[in-house]
Formats: sequence, structure tokens, C-alpha cells
Amino acid sequence: MKLCSWNVRGCNDPLKLQVVADFIRHGYFDIFGILETRIKEKNKNKVVAAKFKSYRVFSNYNSHNNGRIWILWNPTTVTVSSLETQAQFVHCNVLHHATGVLFSATFVYAYNDALARESLWSALRTISSTVREWLVLGDFNVVYDVAERVSNSSPNLNDILAFNACILHCALDDLQSSGCEYTWSNKQDGNGRVWCKLDRVLVNAYWLDTFSSSTATFLPAGISDHSPAVIDVFLEKRRKTRFSFFNCWVSDPSYQTRVQEAWGSQVQGTPIFRLFFKLRNVRFSLQSMHKAPYSGIQGRLQLAKDALEACQMRLQASPLCSSTIHQEKSLSANYIKLKMVDMSILMQRAKVDDIVHNDCNSKLFYSKINERRQSQVIGSIVDHNGACISKDDWGSLTRPVTDVEIKDALMGIHPNKNPGPDGFSSAFFINSWDVERDDFCCSIRSFFSSGFMAKQANATLITLIPKKKVVTSVLDFRPISCCSVEYKVISRILSLRLQQFMPHLV
Repeated sequence: MKLCSWNVRGCNDPLKLQVVADFIRHGYFDIFGILETRIKEKNKNKVVAAKFKSYRVFSNYNSHNNGRIWILWNPTTVTVSSLETQAQFVHCNVLHHATGVLFSATFVYAYNDALARESLWSALRTISSTVREWLVLGDFNVVYDVAERVSNSSPNLNDILAFNACILHCALDDLQSSGCEYTWSNKQDGNGRVWCKLDRVLVNAYWLDTFSSSTATFLPAGISDHSPAVIDVFLEKRRKTRFSFFNCWVSDPSYQTRVQEAWGSQVQGTPIFRLFFKLRNVRFSLQSMHKAPYSGIQGRLQLAKDALEACQMRLQASPLCSSTIHQEKSLSANYIKLKMVDMSILMQRAKVDDIVHNDCNSKLFYSKINERRQSQVIGSIVDHNGACISKDDWGSLTRPVTDVEIKDALMGIHPNKNPGPDGFSSAFFINSWDVERDDFCCSIRSFFSSGFMAKQANATLITLIPKKKVVTSVLDFRPISCCSVEYKVISRILSLRLQQFMPHLV
């Protein structure tokens, strides 16, 4: 599915109108938002019949005389229903016919006025509490950061702070994009030229979960002073998600029993084979446990919240009703339990350790999800004479690895570090240490005694992380490796042993 938003500043100009019509026809768009059309309502049907006859159209003439926002949609591929229109935005639902996918889209044309924009920010805050998969796109008429403006004058910091506050409250973030970094220019000569990023494509976490492969492209402005924003939404069949260990599982009453039963199976083979075979059994058991109390946590949390609030409203009518009071306590306990699970999962995905000022549903978490911490690695250090250590030191480096060393190395790995291909983080091994200690230590010692690492432990996931919001080349990505816990423990033991000799070598 393909969407686009373009501020063309006046389709009354026949040349501009023809350029837009050609752009839409050649782009095969399912939905197209034309901003700042300046076409009078009496001329709307004539223009649509002449230039956009294969599209359905609705606009915001009921909120603005010139219908500043037109939404064109292809009725053979999608159904678009308008939910709310104001002078600065049109909010609608989109249903894709072929897949049955439903999402919300808000096309924005913000006025260049602080008070008017504040009313827009307020409306977006209200909408954010009523939607799931949400796409917000258009001309916001304000930059997100001072670095998004190139000119001899500085932007208004109050406008930037107000916009940031709105985006933070709505838990929105820029969709990964390519193309033009600055989407608007005043097209003046010399020192009077101003470049800004005024056009954006914003999405919430639900959108990223459902349309993880969607991308935005900002094309050259052409006959306009704004770049068109083209969004490709890939509606591929949802792939089976990779297993990942959630820290909140350890507090489940059945967790320890499940791990012990899965780990107790008798397996023949090398130590590392036995370890990974038992990990596979644990994975199957934990996946079965996850389905009942943890799947669909966001929807179940909302239902629990609604049930609690409904019960509290009944208490307003009958404050001393003992059965309703008892029910409120039960519903409150259930809501708190689900909320703690939700917060734990979000914190683990966001790689943060503490909750700050009730930010569990804010951009603090969603903007950090999928981020990685850059490790600091020293490849080699050799002085002009060559590095060397004594025979005594060499003996210390090659001494047998103990269970204490293995445990210390494991405990030094942060529980929220990304797991490797097997899906198990260090949190699993730390919380189930009494169960899998012997097998884990045996597999680590087998590597140091044989020098052989099985492919299960040596497997690595390579992920490309964008260095900036607008990527244009392969140099804009940073590769990272997600290794198994066994690999990390072995590496940590080696680095800790070398660490004590570094002062003598450097």
C-alpha cells in the first residue's frame, strides 16, 4: 500500500494542478493528501472530475472555506472513512481490502501561528488515546530540533518545546526515512535562503509492531516549496516472531517448576549439545506459559482498566456496597499485576533500568526500543618493543576455569542485553542458576579445555542500526552483533583475565 502527503501551495494554478495529477497517476497511490489546495468548494467537483476521476475525495471545507486538506483514495484498494475534520487536520480510518488491515491516519497542515498550532497539539493528544496503529503525516510548520533549520536566523524555541511536548505525550516518533533531509525552502537567493524540515511522517509503537517494514521517502520539491512524503506500507504476512526471554516470567508461580521439568530430561552428547538441547525444551515450555497470562498484554491491560473504572463508577452510586467494594479490590489487583508486566516488558525492550515520572507509556520507552549500546572494544595494543608477559603471568592466564569465574562473568552481563539467536538473555541463566548451573559450567569449561566452540554458541545475529533518522547510504548504518550468553561469558572470562595484565603491557 502506498500513501503520500504533499503541500503544493495552491492547486488553482493549472500548471501545479496538472503536475500533481500526473504525480498521482504515475505513483499508483492508494491514498493521497493534498495540503493547502486553496480550491474553492464550488470548484471541487469540477476539478475532481477532470483530474482525479478514479479517486474518491473528501476534505475539510466544513472547517475552512478553502478546504485546505483534500484526501484522495482509491476505492478499489482501500476504504477511507473520515472521523474528525478541523481547519488544521483530517483524521480518518483506513481499511485495506486485500488484507483486512485497519489503521488510523491523520493528515496535518499546521498554521504558522503558535496559538493555532497549540490547538492542533491539543487535538492530537486527544486522538492519541483513542487509536492503535496510527500514522500522522503532513506539514507541521515547526522543526523538532534547531539542527533541522539552516538559515541566518534561529527558530523560536518555545514553538519547538511545544511541538516536542505534543510528540512526547502522543508517544510518536519519526518513521525511518530517506531522501531529502530538509523538506521546505523559501527558495530565496543568497543569504536569504532558509531550509527546514517542516514535513514529517510520525508513527506510534503499535504502527511499528504491525508495519515494521514501512518506510518514508521525501522527494525533491519540484514545483512546490515542500517535498512530497511518500510512505510505502508493506502488508506482508506477519512472520513468526523470534523467541525472546522476558524477565517478568521469573515471577510467574509456575516458572521454576516448568524450568526444572524441562531441564531434567536426560540427554546424551557433548556438554554444549546437552546445554542447547535443554534450552530448547525450556523455550517450548516458556512459550506455552506465555500464551495465557502474557500474550496481548496491551489489549488486556486496557480491558482491565475499563473494568476497574466501571466498577469505581458503580461505587459512586452505592459507596457502601460490600460486594462492589470487594470487586473493586479484585479488579485493582488484576490491573496492577498486568501493568507491572507491561512495564517490565517495555523496560526490557527499551533497555532502561528505572521508571522516571510515570513515563512507561511515553516516548522515553518507545524512542529507546530497538536502540543498542555501543560497546568499547580494544583490538590490540603493542608498544615499539612488542608486548610480552612473564612465565608466571602466562600460567595465571592459562589456569583452569572455575565455576566461580563462570558465575561472576555471567552476573556481570546486564539482564536487558539483547539475546543471541537462541532467544535466551542472561536474565534466564541468572534467575535459574540452581537448575542449569552444572550443565552451563560444564559447557563453558569444555570450550577452554578443547578450544572448540559449537555452532549453536558461536551463531551471531548481525543487525544494522541507523545512525540518523534520514538514511541515504550504507554508511548511515552501524552494524552490531547479538551473541549467545555462552559466547558472552567466554569472552568476558578472557577479557577479565587479560585486564589484570594490561597495566604492564601498556
